[in-house]
Amino acid sequence: MVDAPCLLTTRLKRAVPYDTIAVFSAGSRVLTPKFTCGEDARLFASLEVPLDVGLSGWVAENRKPVANGNPAVEAGYDGGRLQSALSIPLEAGDQLIGVVTLYRFGLNAFSAEDLQLMLATSSVFVAALANATQVRVPVSTRKRDFVPHPAFALQQASQPLLN
Repeated sequence: MVDAPCLLTTRLKRAVPYDTIAVFSAGSRVLTPKFTCGEDARLFASLEVPLDVGLSGWVAENRKPVANGNPAVEAGYDGGRLQSALSIPLEAGDQLIGVVTLYRFGLNAFSAEDLQLMLATSSVFVAALANATQVRVPVSTRKRDFVPHPAFALQQASQPLLN
């Protein structure tokens, strides 16, 4: 059986290339890594990021995405080879669930399309993270709160890129 985060991130990497991914869950003023994969995965797996510190912490605190941010400002990152980051907040209704941050080696490596695709697939990460952390995700009839099956949502969001 294939592990859901592995399947999700493998499909994502085809649509939005990255060298490292970190999926953080939001706790009481701290982001905790729930899944990391890639070049510097071990480093990110051990980080606990205060909500107002570093790139991912800023995204969580302000609930705004960042494209082509500087990974060197990430709390606890030792300034390795990663040079670009794309980070989005994960929200369900008014509740911050976590943050997904993609990292790349090149400068300005993420496009506006990469950001749009990540925002379009955020509900997939919300569902996966809520399932992994047993957080209750409010589902309403508003489109932005719709939480589809993770495999279906990623397939639907990536269709324009695959055609």
